[in-house]
This record gives sequence, C-alpha cells and structure tokens, in this order.
Amino acid sequence: MRNTGLLTMPGATRACRIRVLGAGLVGRLVVSELHEAGHDVTLVDLDPKTLEWAAGLGVMTIHGDATASAPGNSNAATGTGSPIGEQAATEPGGGEYTDDILDVTQADIWVNMLPGSLGDCVRRPLLERGAKVADLSFTAEDPRRLDELAKANTGLLLYDVGVAPGLSNLWVANACAQFKVGGEVAEKVEIRVGGIPREPDSQQEDGWSYMAPFSPSDVIAEYERPARIRIAGKLCTEPALTRRHRYCDPEVGELEAFLTDGLRSLLDIDCPTLLEYTLRWPGHIERFIALRDEGALEGDNRKKTLQDLYQQWMFDPQRPEITLLSVVVESQNLIWRGRLFDDGGGGWSSMARTTGLVTLAAVEAIMSDLIPSGVCAPEQVWQELLPLAEKRLASAGVVLRRDNTIRTR
Repeated sequence: MRNTGLLTMPGATRACRIRVLGAGLVGRLVVSELHEAGHDVTLVDLDPKTLEWAAGLGVMTIHGDATASAPGNSNAATGTGSPIGEQAATEPGGGEYTDDILDVTQADIWVNMLPGSLGDCVRRPLLERGAKVADLSFTAEDPRRLDELAKANTGLLLYDVGVAPGLSNLWVANACAQFKVGGEVAEKVEIRVGGIPREPDSQQEDGWSYMAPFSPSDVIAEYERPARIRIAGKLCTEPALTRRHRYCDPEVGELEAFLTDGLRSLLDIDCPTLLEYTLRWPGHIERFIALRDEGALEGDNRKKTLQDLYQQWMFDPQRPEITLLSVVVESQNLIWRGRLFDDGGGGWSSMARTTGLVTLAAVEAIMSDLIPSGVCAPEQVWQELLPLAEKRLASAGVVLRRDNTIRTR
C-alpha cells in the first residue's frame, strides 16, 4: 500500500513513538503503515509468527501479555505475568530486555487493537498514567465510564475508530449537522455493514459463505449479544439476529441483514429511531441460528462448536472479499446517504484497509493535537476526524459515495 503521509500532516511533522497492542489482520496494516511513515513503532503480541513478521519490517517487538498489568484481571491472555506486566521483549537485532509493557514513558501514542474484553483491560491502567490512546478494541464495556479518570490524568482515548462503529458515526454526525443547517432534525438512522467473501459459497461447497476478518470470538459475541436500538424515541433491547430482511446492493447483489449491537455511543444522539444491521450472504445467519437452537453453543457442546467455527470461518487471504457500508439518515423532508465499498488492494484485505485506515486517521488526529483530554467517541470529534479518515480511504482507492448536499424527498 502507498505511504499514507503521516509525517507530512500539519502538527504531525515529527516521528512519534507508537506502541501497538495486538496485530491481527487489521493491526498488521496499522503497524506497517506507521513504520513506513517513519515512526518508532513497537508491537506487543503473543503470537510468535506475528512478532516475526513485524521484526522483519524492522519494528521493535515485545512478546508479552499487555493485559497482565490490569489489577485483578482474570482475563489475562497468558494467565501469568508480573504485577506490572513485565515480559520478554525482543529488538529487531535480537537483543532482549525487560520492560513494563504499559509504561507510558515508552510511547507518545498507544493503539489498542486487542480483541474483546482483553482490550478493555488495558484502558484503565493506560489512562491512569495519562496515555494518549487510539482504541479499536470493540468491547461490551463502555469506555466513557473512564472519562473522568482520563481527564484527571490529562490522558485521552478515542475509541471505536473503525468502519462501523467508526466511519458510520462520522457520517451520521455529518448528516445531522447538514440537517441542522437546513432547519431539520434527524428522525431515523439505518446502518448496514458487512465484510464477506466476494462471492457466496456454491451449493457444492455447502459452506458458511463467510470468513472472519477479525477475531472469530468477537463475531460470535456479536451474534449472541442483545442489540440495543431506539424505536420511536424509546431505547430498547432486542435479541441479536432479529429483524432479518433482504437488502439489495446495486453492485454486490442480494444480501441478508439482521440486528447486531453496534450503535453504542450513537444511541445518545438526538434521533428517535436508530438501527444497525450486519450484512451476510443469504443462508449464513439461518445456519448459525439452527446451530444455536440445536444447543450446540450450550454447556459442554460450546467448546467444540467454537473450535469448529474458528476453523470453518478461518480467513483465507487468497479468496477475494469485500467490505460494504451503507448509512441512511432521514428527516421529515430530507435523506442523506453514504456508501463505502472496497475489495482490497496493495496486498491487504478490504477489512484491513477500511478499518485500519480509519484507525490511522485517529492516530493522526491525536498526533496533531486535535483530540481533547478525556474519552471521545468518533461523532464527538467528527469535524476533526472525518476529513482525515475520508482522505486516507479515498487515497487508498476505497470507493466512497456520500451526499455532499442533502437531497429532498
């Protein structure tokens, strides 16, 4: 992928020390781009292959559990580690030293890309130490509960810096601002997003028509966690995978949409109806529901079923895949539409590109002192973050189409 030009941005003309916690499919792009831009990058991970890949770039690597420093943490990835999270660290040249993984004097900016609850474990210790954090970790826990802590220590955390949540939040905030100029208010928001193979499995393959572009455990959690939505001004919770309907994209074709719990901070905006759906090829979620209803995810059956799903959903870098995002915001008389589409490029998957480039925009915004102290959702800083995110996405060839002016019904 082309250099994204971090060092040429106003307010970001110096190389920064950046510590990245976790590097899966998306994290690798973030590490690679930051290193290529000339920053002093350190990657913390437990996967030897990932660390070997990073060291091959010339990136400093730390083989360790970043969550070990979280007081009373029972979810530490290794179950071991000293109280301050000391682990073996390896330099590109092969030297070894011992370091406090969450020592904020060792980095100017932190990028939290740990999966699920592990990602939440590092937030408090980092903010207690006044760290500046770009946070992609999607967790059930609300990071805003740490806002006062962050402000008290002059730290900051900009979270949900991906596609949806992430770019979707920025687009909704932009639409609402345009409505306000037109004397209208948003009455309904519908978000649909999915990362799927470019083509579904054939009848002969009889597969899931799906590859997990991030942690399969997070995908399953998404399918099981109740979805928080707002209908006619009332905040309510419905089971995930409900409100199923067919959705036809003019370029991709017919997909199936179903409720998932991705709205998060958007539930606090002034809009009576808010819904977010995940997109999959038809038949995928019906198969998962059948598996669930058969009891395959209960009791002693769960472990084996999860192991099977991890294998069956394994990401195949040789298989073409796409990421699609649709955002529609309506007022009484106006409609705002936004669409993102990508099928990969530059040796990276579409999900790595679309998610990772928004994360890089968040790092850039922090580096340029555009984000205040405290814990911020994307929509709170949309004017600062949206131009950076759209520039990175468009420069990489991601297709973005959105209304620059609101269209009357």
